[in-house]
Amino acid sequence: MVLLVTHDLGADSDHGAVVDAINRLGAAIEIQQSVWIVATEHTVKAAFDHVAVECAPQDRLFVGPLEIGGMWRNALCGNDALMRVMAVGRS
Repeated sequence: MVLLVTHDLGADSDHGAVVDAINRLGAAIEIQQSVWIVATEHTVKAAFDHVAVECAPQDRLFVGPLEIGGMWRNALCGNDALMRVMAVGRS
């Protein structure tokens, strides 16, 4: 499964802990500021719960399925790196 994970963290939040939690979900890559594509075996709920535990109550978090076949330009991570993560999600 490929997930879209986005977050908007407050100034007092532990950004590193949230990023670490996202990376522990599986093959993860940041495509824009605070926007991640993750290839994982977790369900949406399990992935959300996994990351949410690292978020402060006021932080915003979105986790949802991403269909293969999206289009993009100039991803923060580089287009080749994003293609590799998307390929993992297809298998």
